[in-house]
Amino acid sequence: MRVTEEQAKELLELVRYKVWAFTRSRPAADSEDVVQELVTRVLEQLPQFDETRATLRTYQNRLIERALIDHLRREEAAKRGRRSTRRAAHRLGELADGQGDCRRRNGSRSQIERCDLEMDLESATAVLEPEQQQLCNQIKRKPITEVADDEGVVRGTIYRRLRPIREVFDSLGLAKYLD
Repeated sequence: MRVTEEQAKELLELVRYKVWAFTRSRPAADSEDVVQELVTRVLEQLPQFDETRATLRTYQNRLIERALIDHLRREEAAKRGRRSTRRAAHRLGELADGQGDCRRRNGSRSQIERCDLEMDLESATAVLEPEQQQLCNQIKRKPITEVADDEGVVRGTIYRRLRPIREVFDSLGLAKYLD
């Protein structure tokens, strides 16, 4: 789809307004960067526009809103240090794999505690179905978002698949390691 100069000006005004509306309670230091990012994103997705499903304005509005929400989520995640993508199951995987320094909020585990935990996790994983074992192995090495991307599903699907695994860990007294 070819964009006229008039449509480009309207798009720029719309993006600036949406950025202002979404970020008015925040510092506007990078608002022009956000505007530029959003305009680029909308222009890249314009070839997918289907006029039988919506007007151009509606399509642009939805693209801009989704892109702004994504931007704000990335910004919040950066402030948190990306902790939100490393859920409890991933931490369990790190402990079982011996990756990282196995630190908890209250300090580090002793070598004996880690060894005991590894054995407990091995026995818990052994009673799981093969698909569940495979999911545990994936989570040991990657954050849930990457596992979901690899599987071609949303994160919610991975979390749903983890529910029965959590129940097994709970029943074996490993619930304290899931938080």
